[in-house]
Amino acid sequence: DDAYHTFCVGLDKVPKGAWYCGTCEPRREHIGESVTKSFETGDFRGIVTAINRFGFHVLYEDGDEEDMTPEEFMVLSGRAQPSPGGAAAGAVAGAAGADAARA
Repeated sequence: DDAYHTFCVGLDKVPKGAWYCGTCEPRREHIGESVTKSFETGDFRGIVTAINRFGFHVLYEDGDEEDMTPEEFMVLSGRAQPSPGGAAAGAVAGAAGADAARA
């Protein structure tokens, strides 16, 4: 959640109730979905608990949490293949390095 000037995002006034920008609105449908990420110590299932400027906030079954880009989410949820050299490819291939920080 960030604050913006209404003029900067093309609004005449502050919307009533919950409002999401054009980038975040389509991401809302993924709240509650699960992803599985592999680490040296095993696979961890996570649930998308929120959306944010990075993409998605994921809470893992072991209590760890992270922000995940939309590309990484699509790969880990099985909806897309990692692009060669893309951020998700590096994240999936480099999960062992992230595992060290988890230990």
